[in-house]
Amino acid sequence: MEFEIGGNKKLTKEQFEKKIQIVISKTQLFININKSQPLFGYNKTKILKLTTIKRFMGFINSLLYDWGIIIKNNRKSSSKQIAGKKMSFNIDFYELFYIDNINKYI
Repeated sequence: MEFEIGGNKKLTKEQFEKKIQIVISKTQLFININKSQPLFGYNKTKILKLTTIKRFMGFINSLLYDWGIIIKNNRKSSSKQIAGKKMSFNIDFYELFYIDNINKYI
């Protein structure tokens, strides 16, 4: 998904959504469910319901967590005065992190 572990590479929400569609349509984890399910031990019905970013991240993070890696959503909020009204904006970025500084032990 073009992440750099420990790097400063961040994906915007739009980029992340595009990468999710590519991953779901091209990786054997999602294409060949009968072969990947015994390897990872996930529920087959859950994989068919990965329609939102939140569900996808929950599923992928449950797999990656065992290897000490997690994808996090970092939301930055800002507000501006537009035509005399205060407007709030949220910008979502997705980053790859090590869990409990596991990279120090690798």
